[in-house]
Amino acid sequence: MDSETEHNRKTLEVSSDRVLKFEEICKLYPKEWVLIADPKTNDNFDLIEGKLLAHSPDRDAIDEAMFEFNHVPCVAIEYTGPVPDDYAVMF
Repeated sequence: MDSETEHNRKTLEVSSDRVLKFEEICKLYPKEWVLIADPKTNDNFDLIEGKLLAHSPDRDAIDEAMFEFNHVPCVAIEYTGPVPDDYAVMF
């Protein structure tokens, strides 16, 4: 593991389960991956709001955090910035 990845894993933060609008999450945690419970979406499946469970600049840290929340029936992972060049989007 390189030092940047190790640093990013340390920056994972678990948040409260307060419902936030996705716009607010983007402002609070720009260019970070977020794990959201009970996501509410519009007809185009754009995220409107949800309970922020965790956030980190490191996607792997969010994937690992999912294990802590395996009791939550519905979660979404979103990125709060432009999609990185090395990622593909699947629907």
